[in-house]
Amino acid sequence: MSMSGEIKTNIAVSGIIFKKGRFLLLKRVNPPFIWCPPGGRVRRNEDPINAVKREINEEAGLKVKVLMPIAVWHGQHGQSNLYAIDFLCQYSSGKIVLSKEHSQGSWLTLTELNYLKVTHNFKVFKIAKKLFNCIK
Repeated sequence: MSMSGEIKTNIAVSGIIFKKGRFLLLKRVNPPFIWCPPGGRVRRNEDPINAVKREINEEAGLKVKVLMPIAVWHGQHGQSNLYAIDFLCQYSSGKIVLSKEHSQGSWLTLTELNYLKVTHNFKVFKIAKKLFNCIK
């Protein structure tokens, strides 16, 4: 169970947040100790869009506009199968306020991001930048 007492599903969401040519990435404090976009598991009976907004606010203190899903993937996370949806999000408001799950948060360009160990495939960020430029 989650800390709030709500059962989580095997569905996860991530927010690929774009702001002024940069993406928000957070440094994990638990293994793997790498950078990731904000996100987490969807709670039972929770809409994935509401879940990604909630996770972004809980992990980074930000408000976003969810624009569209940009990637769906399946993989192993710990002992369970995980199905994940990455959403392209536009920054709306707030300053980064990290949860206890992360030690750092930073707005990074594609070039900077390319040199970090990241949980997501680099192609997702390239696609996100192209999509955002097309719809803004």
